[in-house]
Amino acid sequence: MSWEPKVGDVIYTSGGSHNEEVWDDSELIEHWETAMEEYRVSSLLNKLLFFI
Repeated sequence: MSWEPKVGDVIYTSGGSHNEEVWDDSELIEHWETAMEEYRVSSLLNKLLFFI
């Protein structure tokens, strides 16, 4: 039987490990979200220009 988290269970805490090999990927996620937002804006502009 596998463990399934319940609402309110903490499954990960940043910096909660003493393992030096664990990295913080928050910067990677931030860049991904920025790139996706730029893509959405560009895509929307392209769609709007297509209909003009």
